[in-house]
Amino acid sequence: MLIRYELSKIFCRRVLWIAFAAFLLINAFQLTQATPYHGKSDPNYNYYAGRRLMYSKVEGPFTNEKIDFVLDGWDTTYPSIMSPQEGQQIPNDKYYTKTPYDDFAVYDELKEEMQRQYEYNDSIKALKGYAQENLAYMGGLTDTYEGRRNQLILDTYGERTIHSFYDQTGLGAYLKYDFSSLLVLLLLLLGISPIISSEKEAGMAPLLASSRFGRHKTIAAKIGAMALFTAFFAACFFLMDFLYYMVAAEFHGAGSALYTLIDFKYTPLTCTIWQYILLQWLAKWLGMIAVGLFFVLLSSIFRETYPVFILGTGLIALFMTVGERFRLFNPISMLTFSEQAQELSTFNFFDYPVLTITALPISILLLVFVLVLLIFLVNHKQWHVSVTGLWNRKRGKAHE
Repeated sequence: MLIRYELSKIFCRRVLWIAFAAFLLINAFQLTQATPYHGKSDPNYNYYAGRRLMYSKVEGPFTNEKIDFVLDGWDTTYPSIMSPQEGQQIPNDKYYTKTPYDDFAVYDELKEEMQRQYEYNDSIKALKGYAQENLAYMGGLTDTYEGRRNQLILDTYGERTIHSFYDQTGLGAYLKYDFSSLLVLLLLLLGISPIISSEKEAGMAPLLASSRFGRHKTIAAKIGAMALFTAFFAACFFLMDFLYYMVAAEFHGAGSALYTLIDFKYTPLTCTIWQYILLQWLAKWLGMIAVGLFFVLLSSIFRETYPVFILGTGLIALFMTVGERFRLFNPISMLTFSEQAQELSTFNFFDYPVLTITALPISILLLVFVLVLLIFLVNHKQWHVSVTGLWNRKRGKAHE
């Protein structure tokens, strides 16, 4: 009941809904710029419709017939684009994309992409070969950091193979799209900045502290309301991004292993692409919760809202600037989770290789725990700062 009351106080702010509507429009524009939708009215519709049809003929398990379709198509269209008579961009129904130039471009793309996925098994064998050579050079010792790390490489990539081919362009583009996460952070800043400081500004803090719920229950309710507030707006933008890419780019082969995506070929994760999408949502939500707790902490410290908003903006900028240097305790690392999941990255922990992708959520959870403790401590001890009071005191001394 108390959490519901705190949520109602946050959601009743009209400026929040105005900002939400504006951010939805901004995100919609950014989505169309990042991955344009090619409907029938699009000038390039024939190309994209033909490309999709050509891909559909080779998707699924690798077979000689599918490989021959690509190679024969490439050999057939190559003379056509070199011929001045047939090399004109005149629509012709005998081509999938209506022109020989575009057909050849798609065949060439298919040839290169199928070859990359087909040769993935060889690249993994080579990687495991290097790890085995390193172990042999160290005399098979696995009680050192380097030895354990090479063994980890063998265990991680041991059984990986690709037997099927899919057009995963849309999935790759979707997993790299992070712009909406920034918009959620700005909504968090707008909605959470006054969550405690506004009550101190209005003189309601002592009254609320003396209510039957008490100060600690009220603070706990505010933290819970912040988490639900974050979940609501994050879900809105997550679903918006997901549905747009489902329609505009289409998801093919999402049931395949994550490592079948070109950007994730060396990922240490063993899940499917569908499972990873859910994992990415949870990771981003956790990162947003951590950022939201920073805003609650600032709102606990200051008696006015405007320094919370200013410092909160600076905090977002700082997190985005420091990036990789402090990624284990940087909540933004969870918002760019795809970058962390693309390769097998480890650090030395008492001569044991620890995967960064495993340590990252654990460290952010630890950060969340510390922030919650600090919020309760600041409010219990009433360590509050009034910027206006400090300024007035400074001015008073100057007049004296």
